[in-house]
Amino acid sequence: MSENTVVKTSVAQDERLRYERVWWEPGYRVHSPGVRAIQQFGLLDFFAANGVKSILDAGCGTGKASKMFQDDGRFVVRGIDIAANALEPDVNIPFTRGCLWSPLDVGKEVDAVFCCDVMEHVPTDYVSKTLRVLRAVTTKLAFFGVCTVPDVWGKRVLKAPLHLTVKKKEWWMAQFVAAGFALHPDTARFISSETFTFAALVPVEPVKVNEHPGCPVAVDAKCILVGNGPSVLGRKLGSTVDGFDEVLRFNAYSLKGYEDDVGTKTTMWVTFGRGTMPTTSEPPPRVLFIHGTNGLPAVKSDVWRIPLAFWGRLRSKLQALSKRSPEGVVKITPSSGCLTAGWLAENGVKQVTLLGFDHFSKEKTGMHHYWVARSFGRPVEHDGDAEALLMGELKTQGRVVYL
Repeated sequence: MSENTVVKTSVAQDERLRYERVWWEPGYRVHSPGVRAIQQFGLLDFFAANGVKSILDAGCGTGKASKMFQDDGRFVVRGIDIAANALEPDVNIPFTRGCLWSPLDVGKEVDAVFCCDVMEHVPTDYVSKTLRVLRAVTTKLAFFGVCTVPDVWGKRVLKAPLHLTVKKKEWWMAQFVAAGFALHPDTARFISSETFTFAALVPVEPVKVNEHPGCPVAVDAKCILVGNGPSVLGRKLGSTVDGFDEVLRFNAYSLKGYEDDVGTKTTMWVTFGRGTMPTTSEPPPRVLFIHGTNGLPAVKSDVWRIPLAFWGRLRSKLQALSKRSPEGVVKITPSSGCLTAGWLAENGVKQVTLLGFDHFSKEKTGMHHYWVARSFGRPVEHDGDAEALLMGELKTQGRVVYL
């Protein structure tokens, strides 16, 4: 059994137990966002006009939306939900109790996938895989309705949220594109609100990446990591940055208007994925993905991955170095910059230069990213002081240099 299978099974089992508890609540069964979307947007006629005859109701819940499609008479509908007790007694459709990120559970191809009030419930690390699985079975059309605000039922029933991925419309659209969907030509008719994002999509070729093992940076390369800290501003080091062999930048980095300070050259983009893109430019084709096997960048690229096992080891080191309370320590994860610098050092890169690594210090400015001119507090998920100590050890060894 592979590592991925073990993770999938445990997470899916946990989600099944949560939802089988929630579906026992009569109040949770009253409203159907799927039914409301069908009525609001005339989806029965829309699906039929697009040649749809077979539909998968992905995360069908009570099955009320499935029943509307079925009762129309033009469609054959099947449903899948992680909870065995979700369907209403009067819903009679082929039904699978299964997990949406499991291709075996989702099953064979259909003309259309209908997925409303579901994706926000999927754990964030499984959103990309879920969408790719649904894309793989979609031949003509997909309709998604995603809630973009926190839920109330989870706290009421489980003392924990049910909406595990609360993101804005732009983030979800990037996820759809990365999974292999494009906007339907008539998508303008599906008006999103402050609380719900709606999208009609058609399947296209998904984002393809070329996977590479090992480390992408040569051990003797002159390498600089350009962080997003505000200390890059005003030092006019852009030309110095561009003189390095390897220039790595992070997540939603920005170049336009900051060239004198951060340069223009980028040889590798370091990203945690989740639809993130640089704010003012296209990323380079070489990508370092920092969270192991789960997820894809938003663009076609050559991808190297930092193993999840290394992430875990580095996290343990930072937690041991942290001076936070026990409650604060358990929240600590390595930042993208710390993770990358540590991984390059472990892979034998002789020296890495750091610029814009402020370790979240707020002594000189409250800014967090150099291109966002407002104040932020220090993050609870990263311990900048612990990361500074770890980088200090590498500096003493001559493996890290601050520019």
